[in-house]
Amino acid sequence: SSAAHRVRAQSESHVDIAEIDKGIYRGPSESLWVPPGGRGVFKVPRGAVYRGPFRDGLFHGKGVLKFGGNTYRGAFRAGAFHGSGTLALAGGDRYEGAFRNHRFHGRGAYFWKSGQRYEGLFEEGAMTGRGVASWPGGQRYAGDYVDGRREGRGDLRGGAGQRYRGEFADGYPHGAGRFASSNGKSVEGTFAMGAFVPPGPAPAPDEPGCPPNADPEET
Repeated sequence: SSAAHRVRAQSESHVDIAEIDKGIYRGPSESLWVPPGGRGVFKVPRGAVYRGPFRDGLFHGKGVLKFGGNTYRGAFRAGAFHGSGTLALAGGDRYEGAFRNHRFHGRGAYFWKSGQRYEGLFEEGAMTGRGVASWPGGQRYAGDYVDGRREGRGDLRGGAGQRYRGEFADGYPHGAGRFASSNGKSVEGTFAMGAFVPPGPAPAPDEPGCPPNADPEET
């Protein structure tokens, strides 16, 4: 049997998941054997290959693990990706940076096959903290992330020269901010899920846009 863990890289559009083995295997000694220490090459029937040092029968130190078309090069601790390393995924994406117990954790950079990239902080496998994201079309975001989404304060620039600076929630401009269009016109004030909210009195309960006795969960 084997102990499995998951590593994920999360963006605002998709999640890539690579399932990996921790490096703890039990089986007949003539078919599966893990050296207790030193360096070695470890192969398993499913095709995974590890080259590097061991400690107490686990991958430990700087090594290389190839599994399912993916390749990890870097530090291991007690069988897990832990420390600085590079994970090249079979689909063409790549992560470089810090790991903790198989997950992206700390400072790192994720590169998508499409040309999108993110450089900044990760926490438990997701983009969390300050970071900078860029896209092939020239778009760029610098600011706060929470669990892979723009959340907090940031600066978002479009490929045609548009720019929004201010607060974000769930990936959208939300709260106080300023938007400048490519033709130089700008608005400043409150945004709600990406839309500018013009200043003015709120509608009365019976006016259009505020259904009477409306359930907030349904509006």
